[in-house]
Amino acid sequence: MEDQLRMVRHDLDKLPSLQCPDGYRIRTYQNGDAAHWARIMDRAFVDKGRTAQDTYANVINQPNCR
Repeated sequence: MEDQLRMVRHDLDKLPSLQCPDGYRIRTYQNGDAAHWARIMDRAFVDKGRTAQDTYANVINQPNCR
């Protein structure tokens, strides 16, 4: 099995406050975002050719993503 980096936070206590630059905001995943996630992940990782469908199945639809 490959080594994989996993970041875990066991609770949401003492989270730092976040500030976005003007014109940006943070939000959670919403239906219809899978194609955008696929494009971002294609640019960020070596394995290319992700589709909205496989991004949804392999990332977004996983229990630890929501």
